[in-house]
Amino acid sequence: MNDFNKDPLELFVQQHRDEFDLKEPSSKLWEQIADNLPPDKEKSAPRMVSLQLVLRIAAMVIVVLGAALLLFFQASDNSEIRLKGRSIALHDISPELAEVEQHYIALIAAKLVTLKSSNILNGADYQSLIHEMEALDKDYEELKKELRNSLDKEKVIEAMIQNYRLRLKILEKMLQQIQKESESDLKSEKEDNHEDNIFL
Repeated sequence: MNDFNKDPLELFVQQHRDEFDLKEPSSKLWEQIADNLPPDKEKSAPRMVSLQLVLRIAAMVIVVLGAALLLFFQASDNSEIRLKGRSIALHDISPELAEVEQHYIALIAAKLVTLKSSNILNGADYQSLIHEMEALDKDYEELKKELRNSLDKEKVIEAMIQNYRLRLKILEKMLQQIQKESESDLKSEKEDNHEDNIFL
């Protein structure tokens, strides 16, 4: 090859190669470099992981997976998975039915408070009311169980709502009866007072 085509630096290196090969780093430098190198993997002893540590990690993984599965099933929209093994109430089906259920529960509770606060309701009437309400409660519990297994859920839901309506109707009837009795007592009291005023 032609020496004209070569790089001047390359030519210089080739011409003075013997001079470059004579100089070597000192042995102290090689020792310092060797000290700073990471240990040889083949020469270092294999690290032993204790069985106890492995079992702890496995237990933690199982707990985390269990918690994640629990949260998944609780948040799942699949009501068959979420509600398996227990009866279903209206609030378990949809938010709209939950509102309907809450509406009737609030109305019934308000009527019961009004009934309890009235002094006119005698013991026999109150016991009769309690008996009817308990019977309707038992019917409702049966409907909740039936709803879980029924193919015609709409029919069962309508029966559940009808149960609430019936309870409300009974309470309203009882309140009307109390109001009539109260008005008749008030009317007879006014008449008695009026007669007393006439004779005075």
